[in-house]
Amino acid sequence: MTFSEPKSSDEPSWSELAEAWKPRQQNRIDLLRGSFPAQRRFVEDDTSRFLYAFCTRRAAKSYSGGLKAFRRALKSRCNVLIAGLDHKEVKRIWWRPILLDIVERFGVQGARTNETELTVRLPNGSIIYLLGMDADESQRRKALGQKFALVLIDEAQDWSTDLETTVFHVLKPAVADYNGQIAMLGTPGLVTRGLFYDVTTGKESGWTLHEWTTHDNTTRPEGPDQPSCAERWAEEIRDLKRMKPGVEATPWFQRNYERKWVVDEEALVYRYRAGRNDFIALPEYRKGEWHYVLGCDLGWNATALSVGAYHDHDPRLYILRSYRKEGLDLTDTADQAKALDRTYQFERWMVDGAAKQSVEEMKRRQDCPWVAADKMGKSDFIELMNTEMLLGRVLVCVSEEAPCADLIGEWKSLIWDQKKLRETGKKEEKQGLPNHCCDGTLYLWRECFPYLSTVHPPEAPSPGSEAWRAQQEERAAAESARVEAEFLAEGERMQRERREMEEMESWR
Repeated sequence: MTFSEPKSSDEPSWSELAEAWKPRQQNRIDLLRGSFPAQRRFVEDDTSRFLYAFCTRRAAKSYSGGLKAFRRALKSRCNVLIAGLDHKEVKRIWWRPILLDIVERFGVQGARTNETELTVRLPNGSIIYLLGMDADESQRRKALGQKFALVLIDEAQDWSTDLETTVFHVLKPAVADYNGQIAMLGTPGLVTRGLFYDVTTGKESGWTLHEWTTHDNTTRPEGPDQPSCAERWAEEIRDLKRMKPGVEATPWFQRNYERKWVVDEEALVYRYRAGRNDFIALPEYRKGEWHYVLGCDLGWNATALSVGAYHDHDPRLYILRSYRKEGLDLTDTADQAKALDRTYQFERWMVDGAAKQSVEEMKRRQDCPWVAADKMGKSDFIELMNTEMLLGRVLVCVSEEAPCADLIGEWKSLIWDQKKLRETGKKEEKQGLPNHCCDGTLYLWRECFPYLSTVHPPEAPSPGSEAWRAQQEERAAAESARVEAEFLAEGERMQRERREMEEMESWR
């Protein structure tokens, strides 16, 4: 008789007894041994369908997610998904530091780990998957048709794809069979938009909040006699403030150490500022004429059209209209451009030069005089345009009649890819953020010449008269404003470089 054979018809086999013993043994694992209260509340929340952990850096939010994943997987046979930004990143953060550590630390018997597939298989048949879903469409497709009892979305603040679509169109159906949970994990990010931002700021309802900081993390990973994570965190902050006085006022400190959503103007691609770069109505001039230029950025997801104007006697560029629409084909785009041309009579029609076949199609079939924009040196031209913005020479219409809200929204949220900037030193826009109106406006800005404008002074007043003195004061004020603007622009450039160096040094 072998161990797998029963002794009699009424007795279970040894293999059956072993299989029955494994779940009972696994349930004895105390995954919350040594956890702190906020962490325990998050891990034990089994009733909330949608929940999120909003923390500072080094608050053990990802490790808490790992504990929650194992707790659910050990409870009954199911699949658990941990979704990160990309394959490399999710492996670096989760594989050895969290999943393998939990297996070893808590003695999860019989767990089989596969580093190639990034899976953990438990004796009860449960599987924990790691996927880099934000950067890889093939990884996102793996979630389609799957069934999960729990989905964890890590670094939710940095997702470049539409997280709302991913959650409600892909992941929510995947947890329906288990009546499962979807949990987002993250800290305040650079981009103040998207599902995670809306949820953490109260703009999106239906999510259960779990929040804590590193000051709440009382675990002692190095032993009972060693300082806790909270004590080490407090010491680090004291050292940082002593070494860099005033660091608590910087956006990166407030995001990472104080869990505040703060817009970092240094990370923004465009230096738009409300008030300085706004106008309501075009100025009127008795002489000279207005020149109008159209800028267009092509795309099926969104096509953007921007209208700019400049005058013979005005050094500023005025953005009159800028909007984007989804699903426009080439004919629709040409019709939109022609409708605008009937109002403004454009001197130049600038369009995205990447789609040359589309440009030629519209020129020949739609009789549109498009000129393909040169996309080389894009970041350099953005910096030049930013200089004009800082000097108040690029203005956007904020009246109710002119639809420029899409452009202003993009200017306020489009940031440089900080990871690529640190690793390569190159400035590239962060993928996934809308920039169609920005690009269309940049194309037309390059073809406008307000800097060639001339000012025809009125008849000169008599020296010593009231009009003469007023004219002198006006000229002095204008010169002072010009010098001040140039000084501010140079100061901001130096401050940006200093902050980038400080931030890089602080995270080493």
